[in-house]
Amino acid sequence: MVASKRRLRTGNRKKTFARKQHVGRKISSTSPVHSFQTDVLDHAETEPRAYCHVVPVLQLVSKHFQIKPNKLQIWDPYFCKGTMVKHLADLGFHSVRNVNEDFYKVQQTGVPDHHVLLTNPPYSSDHLERCLTFCVESTKPCILLLPCWVAKKPYFSKLFGCRDNHIFFIASLQRYNYTMPADLVPESCKPSWVGDDGQTSPFQSCWYVYLPPPFKPGIFFENLKCNMAKSGPFDCVLAKRLQSVKWKLKKTRAQGGQGRPEAECHDQEKRKRKKHRQKCERPAVPGTVEFD
Repeated sequence: MVASKRRLRTGNRKKTFARKQHVGRKISSTSPVHSFQTDVLDHAETEPRAYCHVVPVLQLVSKHFQIKPNKLQIWDPYFCKGTMVKHLADLGFHSVRNVNEDFYKVQQTGVPDHHVLLTNPPYSSDHLERCLTFCVESTKPCILLLPCWVAKKPYFSKLFGCRDNHIFFIASLQRYNYTMPADLVPESCKPSWVGDDGQTSPFQSCWYVYLPPPFKPGIFFENLKCNMAKSGPFDCVLAKRLQSVKWKLKKTRAQGGQGRPEAECHDQEKRKRKKHRQKCERPAVPGTVEFD
């Protein structure tokens, strides 16, 4: 069982939320003593920019549960240093749980109350498969930051093969950076590909958003697309398929601009209006009488 998060290399180089001391508290600079076994190379914290890209998703989830975003209970079951609590608090989400506990033991004793699971799981051992298994069996939305290659793994197809329409992806135009904390990863343990500042960006990773029933993923996706078209963020792309993610990233980068899906949203609205107009103008069926 691993703290969080992964092995990386660099490019350019029923419990409750009542434990207030873990929600939005100031992060200590001292190294935490984890209450579970860890792999030192799994310690890598996600940069704040990545959380900005899922704000529209969290806002729509809040709307689904008819609560304000600051009341949305977000659970990250993999603990590294807890800095993600501060990152989300800065974005207006204050009910965040990320505590020093063993995720797998928690599953046995009872998971905490939460509206959504949001995490960047460790990559070593079988953590990815175990995390995805938990998500597919959950009745809550799950937002996972994973490498793009995870979707090609046999265990992913086995778990989500019949639910692929319940998943969509959000990917950044620029790779996310992850930081190996100096107090958790000794210099002697850092791989040669990790920068002097501890930052690493190994490959294209993206957010996997899974919406279980009773969520209507098609409607949710279209609403999200329009919201992001109007309000952003504009430095990422949204797609229903991983292949579409790669195509959109390539296209947007080639244009040298930011991902702005206003045209897609506008085209969608035009199609709806056209369909409605055609329905209204449809000729009467012979033998029927129409009334004004």
